Amino acid sequence: MEKKKIWPYVLVLLLLCNAILFGGLLGAGLAATQNIKNTENFREMETALPSRLLDINGELITEFSSDEKRELISLEKLPQLMKDALLTREDRIFYEHKGFSPKAIIRAIIGVLTHNTLGGGSTLTQQIAGTLYCDRTEMTASRKIKELWWAIQMERRYSKNEILELYMNKIYFGGGTYGVNAASKYYFGHSALYITPAEAAILVIQLSNPAYYNPFEHTNRAKARQQTVLDAMVEEGYLKKEVAEDSFDSYWANFDYTRTGTSAYALREDKAPAFSEYVRRSLSDMIYGADNMYTAGLTINTTLNLSHQKAADDIMKDYIAYANNQYKSDLKKRQNNAFRQYIPMASLLSLMFNLPSLRVSSQRNEVLALKTYREKINPVIDVMSIMLGMDTLKTEIVNRGNALIQQNVEKTTIEGTMVAIENETGYIDALVGC
Repeated sequence: MEKKKIWPYVLVLLLLCNAILFGGLLGAGLAATQNIKNTENFREMETALPSRLLDINGELITEFSSDEKRELISLEKLPQLMKDALLTREDRIFYEHKGFSPKAIIRAIIGVLTHNTLGGGSTLTQQIAGTLYCDRTEMTASRKIKELWWAIQMERRYSKNEILELYMNKIYFGGGTYGVNAASKYYFGHSALYITPAEAAILVIQLSNPAYYNPFEHTNRAKARQQTVLDAMVEEGYLKKEVAEDSFDSYWANFDYTRTGTSAYALREDKAPAFSEYVRRSLSDMIYGADNMYTAGLTINTTLNLSHQKAADDIMKDYIAYANNQYKSDLKKRQNNAFRQYIPMASLLSLMFNLPSLRVSSQRNEVLALKTYREKINPVIDVMSIMLGMDTLKTEIVNRGNALIQQNVEKTTIEGTMVAIENETGYIDALVGC
């Protein structure tokens, strides 16, 4: 009887514990959701924008940026074919799902279990959620769950077009570029506003593996995958077959096969390199706090006039060419002086002792010495003097080099003559001895 009386109390206690546990979990979930509603700001992400250096008339001189190159662009300005290419390649049911696709998730799980590539399981929303809030290089179940959670929150808060615009401006396209506009300028040399179907296909294949499908490093591989995307766009009704073929042929007919996969920062345009470097060094001592000239998106106005700078550059190029010609002329005069002083003596000795190779040898050694100096030694000195900021380095080395060349010519001519005389004398002594 006592045991029967205990069971009701145990049951009530279990129910109470379950209620407390369930209530606590529910409260924590509701609190977390309410906190997200109060603090969520998915679209106001921290972006690394380059600082723009302008001349006195507002003309762009160059941009200061880190390895991360980003240029924001609104979704309305992008050609429809760019959106179509992205959806065809990454998420064909983007406008239908609620942030995730159960079918894609199951397919991805089966692929992992069977060690087969059956396609990714992440929607565009999951990809951008993972980029913003997770480490997508971490291949764990907890990361996928967290990515799914944030994808649902983003779908609840923002429209499909807002999420797509965020994706277009945030995702990495390779070559140090983030966002479709910066990527288009890096790969094709123009804004995404003027992108072609073939170019859009090149961009979207970078999303899975930019290093593997880089068109400059792996041309055939990128071409094959690009063709696959264009064919899929034709099947989806986004493109006509003739348009896709013409765009594909035109892209590869004008493709620069000599270009390498250099980062976007190395390819930036700079209309006044020396002045830009001066401004960069000055700013590094003037900017305080958290602002960074490479990521803060600053606009830097200067007093430089690019038209005047161009005129000064042209004049400098003319005078540099004049100085080089004058240097070559002076070098030629020294060469002629060496000829006048030593070549007649060498010629006389070659005739007296029947040494026809003596004269040719002296001229050949001199020419080789001068050529080696001009083509190998002098360019290295030029580069070192510019890199180290030591103008006197070039002047002193050049003067010493010129002196050494002349001494080398004299020494080579005299030594050649003496060796030839010794050899010929020994030959004559041998004949006399016979």
